[in-house]
Amino acid sequence: MQNAELLSFLLVAGVTSSLLILAARGRRSLTIVLSLVPAFCLAAAVVWSPPDAEQQELAKERPSLRKDDEFVTSSACRSCHPSQYNSWHHSFHRTMTQVASPNSILAPFDGRELVTHGVTCSVDRLGDIYFVEMADPDWEAAAFPDGIPRGLVTDAPRIRLPVVMTTGSHHLQAYWVPSEHGNKIRIFPWVYHIGLQRWLPNEDSFISPPDIKHYPQVWNNSCIQCHSVGGEDGYEPGNWQSSVAELGISCEACHGPGEQHIQHYSNPVTRYAVRNARERDPTIVNPAKLSAQQSSQVCGQCHTAFAPDSSTPRNTYRPGGEFDKLFTLADPHSTSTFWPDGTMRIGGREYSGMLESECYQHGEMSCLTCHSMHASDPNKQMRVDLQTDEACTQCHQEVARDITAHTHHQLDSEGSRCYNCHMPRTSYALFSAIRSHRIDSPNVKMSVEGGRPNACNQCHLDQTLAWTDDYLSKWYGIASVELSEDERTIAASLLWLLRGDAVQRVLAAWTFAWEPAKTASGAQWQTPFLIELLDDSYTMVRYMAARALKSYGVDLGEYDFVVPPTQRSPAAPEMHLRHAQSTAVDPTSYTEAVRVFFDSQGVFSRGLLERLLSQRDNTPITLNE
Repeated sequence: MQNAELLSFLLVAGVTSSLLILAARGRRSLTIVLSLVPAFCLAAAVVWSPPDAEQQELAKERPSLRKDDEFVTSSACRSCHPSQYNSWHHSFHRTMTQVASPNSILAPFDGRELVTHGVTCSVDRLGDIYFVEMADPDWEAAAFPDGIPRGLVTDAPRIRLPVVMTTGSHHLQAYWVPSEHGNKIRIFPWVYHIGLQRWLPNEDSFISPPDIKHYPQVWNNSCIQCHSVGGEDGYEPGNWQSSVAELGISCEACHGPGEQHIQHYSNPVTRYAVRNARERDPTIVNPAKLSAQQSSQVCGQCHTAFAPDSSTPRNTYRPGGEFDKLFTLADPHSTSTFWPDGTMRIGGREYSGMLESECYQHGEMSCLTCHSMHASDPNKQMRVDLQTDEACTQCHQEVARDITAHTHHQLDSEGSRCYNCHMPRTSYALFSAIRSHRIDSPNVKMSVEGGRPNACNQCHLDQTLAWTDDYLSKWYGIASVELSEDERTIAASLLWLLRGDAVQRVLAAWTFAWEPAKTASGAQWQTPFLIELLDDSYTMVRYMAARALKSYGVDLGEYDFVVPPTQRSPAAPEMHLRHAQSTAVDPTSYTEAVRVFFDSQGVFSRGLLERLLSQRDNTPITLNE
């Protein structure tokens, strides 16, 4: 309970108690009542105290909370919609952006030093205020407006700054510090990984090249659009006076501004009169009562890849409004955010993927077909009533009548799960491979021409593209594709893992730890290939390789995927030796597509592996989430 609420409670309780005493005992109890009043006032005074000067100053450093004639904030929704409020309150949408406080900060601010590439930061805490010591972000931004090569700038002036805001509470949490320009706030160059319970350099928390430049990211001109409600950057040259209606992703982000709704239904008679009405309420937006297109646009206002030169302020969009006139979407063939065939390959942009799906283009599918804010597990916001194939078979009833005839897999196997074949994990986000929201069917052509992994070879790790091509042609009449010698003879997963680009390597390494794939492909031959990635130039590839090796029971000792090569222990050469000495290999149990890497005695041969490594696609890739 907040101080103001508790103060009100105490005052009401005091008055109520006094009245009850008077009613029960008459006027002779007046003396008792009068004696209680000071006690209640004293208790209220103790509970309520104005914010201290430091907290008031910190509030000035972050985007301000404004009051206007549109937004009323989520607290105004609570009394009439308690169930919906509670389900939202437990979601990670609510905690996407929070004021820095002991209730919101998850990382240990315990005086430790954080060192990367020779640059040191430190974190500590004084009471309820959290501090960082770091290179002055304003100095860095002025000295290197195009970005700062990490490790090359060691003479920047240092500064101690308070943390004023947080982003994230599910997988990662980032921290924001004030600048000299109004209430503009910049990111602290370290983030906290909640699952690993460790600090990580910000540039090592996403897919980025080894020579990544650290950008002093500004919350006001990027995050404000989607991580708050009604955000306005308030930019003027040299100064920022940003404001939001509410921090986090709350009720009015999806239902629209609530002032008119609150005013209209302030009369309880009006509320009950329309309680069971079927027609659309003109004072508020219910995404479930919009068309499939418009309801998906409510999610799409944030879960989309936007064109970087879009000039229309996004805060002018209101749910149910003219989405297409206010948003310019990114060209799916112009950025590394997409696979060459136009499929999204980064998480958080699911609307962009769904736009390319026939189920959306020619059907009634929307985001709400599978997801729900108020009837779901907050982890993935999947509707509780659609956790199975029913999400698809509710429309594709002809498939539901005989699933195995369609899938050619056993009914209870992962190969008969609709989403494994039609929504494979070909996108990356937050230390994981996630499902593509471009719902389509597996084919080899997209893998050959654009590099996007197909569902068949993501599960059957020990099979070639030729094997997949043959079955897709036999089962579904899909035209065969011309393949190279390697594509006909080497397991597709190993081609992606060894010679693929950074995203292909990350996704391949993730699938090597995926239990359905291990069941379908065996679990003894993968380790020497994964070991090779322990020294990959991309931090995220090293993380995925280490994660997969641990799933096979490989002891990595004190190996750390973040530290420089000279500090990784043990790294690839030592691990290869240890693996060769401790593992007895029977190559006859492998498919020919894997056996080509082993000699007749079961000894791993590096010749073919080295050739594939020499062909690696080293195109620099950055996927900012």
